[in-house]
Amino acid sequence: MKKSIVDYTTFENLLTVDWNKNVSFALRKMKELGKSCLLVVNKEGGIIGIVTEHDKESTQGLKEFCQRQLKTVSITEAKGMDSIKAAQYMANHNFHRIIIIKGEERIGIFTSTDFIKMVAEGD
Repeated sequence: MKKSIVDYTTFENLLTVDWNKNVSFALRKMKELGKSCLLVVNKEGGIIGIVTEHDKESTQGLKEFCQRQLKTVSITEAKGMDSIKAAQYMANHNFHRIIIIKGEERIGIFTSTDFIKMVAEGD
């Protein structure tokens, strides 16, 4: 039986940074924590974006920086997403990470590394 991306998703230790910080602050925080990304949240705790290790140092504020489209899928969609669907979704949107949500709550991140593990196991 093929597994879905949910079986390969990180559901704990999702780290965030406040939207009132700048990109350089977020990159330094990621380096200190040994993480490849941080979710950017507004004052209500809602996700407005993501900062990754591929982003460049900048004094630009995260609020402005994150005005790009954010790729999220609901937990229901994720449960039905096998490796082929995940690859198509990520390729079509040129994303290396998918944030999995339940309602308004962020619950996990599926990465391109998770995808590689999924394929290596034959799912």
